[in-house]
Amino acid sequence: DLRRAFQRPESFEVAAGVAVSRDLPMVRGAAIEGQVLDGASQPAANIVVSALRFVYDENGRRPAPVGQTRTDDRGRFRVHTLPAGEYYLEAAPDPLDALTRPAVPGQPATTLERTYYPGAPRIDGGQTISLALGATTSDLVVVLPRVQTAALRGRVLDSTGAATPNSMVRIQRAGGPVGEVRGTVNPSNQVFSYPSVPSGTYWLMGVARPAPGAPLEFSATPLTVAGQDLTDL
Repeated sequence: DLRRAFQRPESFEVAAGVAVSRDLPMVRGAAIEGQVLDGASQPAANIVVSALRFVYDENGRRPAPVGQTRTDDRGRFRVHTLPAGEYYLEAAPDPLDALTRPAVPGQPATTLERTYYPGAPRIDGGQTISLALGATTSDLVVVLPRVQTAALRGRVLDSTGAATPNSMVRIQRAGGPVGEVRGTVNPSNQVFSYPSVPSGTYWLMGVARPAPGAPLEFSATPLTVAGQDLTDL
């Protein structure tokens, strides 16, 4: 059913020794085209642009990408091969870039902020884009403001206060997508580092196993980031 691209199709039976013929019509996918600019109205290159729709799974309602691409050197993008439907358009820098981006001495660390078309910081403030079969919506412009970031560093300790090998840590914005900010953990001393965290409210979560075969230990605490480095978490 071409009108139900995201629903499970009806099944049919094939009996032993019986040949069954079914037609499967193919249609041209829809597309969204446009440009991503930074706060100075300059093209933003290598920005991840996603066409999202809400799905439901065991964790509840969440946005999921149906199509994704990156902007070119002119900030242009084309998300294509999309089934007809309603989409949110998200533009965000690749969080992995923050791990290799060199700091500029004397200047505050900044990044472009994740934005939902036409200019909302959260998806609930975004505007849906309606796509018909095979249609292309063109000339959309998304502006990503530049925001100050902070560096977060600390150690993962178990309940005895010891740095336990193979522990894990994650920093996630409250209500934000998983993986929005990225960091590293030094396995030798369990020191973690997140070099580029935008201002906001986050959850700092850790998991540790004090000894082989011992039960896992968990910790979660809210954390407010306001542009100042936090280096003793």
